[in-house]
Formats: sequence, structure tokens, C-alpha cells
Amino acid sequence: MLVECNDLTGVAEDRPLPNESQVEFLRRTERLHELLLLAWDEIEFNIDQLVADCFGLHATENDDSKVKWVLDKSFGKKLEFLKENQRISQDDYSVIHAFQRKRNDLFRKDGWHAIFMMSQAEKRQLMDEAVKASTISTHILFRKSS
Repeated sequence: MLVECNDLTGVAEDRPLPNESQVEFLRRTERLHELLLLAWDEIEFNIDQLVADCFGLHATENDDSKVKWVLDKSFGKKLEFLKENQRISQDDYSVIHAFQRKRNDLFRKDGWHAIFMMSQAEKRQLMDEAVKASTISTHILFRKSS
């Protein structure tokens, strides 16, 4: 399959640029729904890894009853736990928590149809917040492992 490029920039619109994360690519191409799903998946995964690590556990060991007990807690409780135990800064907590609230409002309060009522500016703001929260959660995870 031949990939068409933008004549002005030579950038392929169907794949990330070199060193561009998948969430950044989805933001650049304004794929809101895909971005929200992927960003939240990354955030939850990273927070689960950090919380499990606090207890000396590996979040990927799904058959371990201790891991299940820890990871079955609500996302909000896990995020609060990390803040209280100084595993994440207040600023990082605030960014992730703000995105969590907006995401939850879309699913619980108004449903997905609320996205269709948003202005382009509101959608872009939401995408920016998703990328920022996802990037922060990834950086926290990598800081822990280094």
C-alpha cells in the first residue's frame, strides 16, 4: 500500500513521526476517541505499575491474590495513595486527576454524545490534557525504574 504524504511537509499522516509517541500522533491527527482510550489505558497501566511496586509486587502477575487485591482498588484511591506516599508530586497528581475527572464526566454524566456537542477548541483542550496526563504518568514510571 502506497502512503501518501502531505506535499508541503512530506509527513505521512497515517503513522507517527520519528520519536513521536502514539498519543502525540493521535493528538496531531486529531483522533479524539482513539486518543482518549489509549491515553487512559496508558495512565491506568502506569499507575497500576507504580502502586504494585510500592508493595514489592509486579502488576503483571494477575494470578497473585495480593496483586489482585491492590489493583482492584479504584483509580482515585491508587492515585491518592501515590501522592500521599510522595511517589508523585502534587503537580503531577493535579494534572492526572483533572484529566480523570473530565474523562469520567464524559462516560458517566453525559455519555459519549457529549463529545459531539463540544466545540473544536474544547476537543483540542481535552486532547492536550490527555497527552499531558499520559506523558506525565509514563515519565513517573520511568523515573521510578532508573
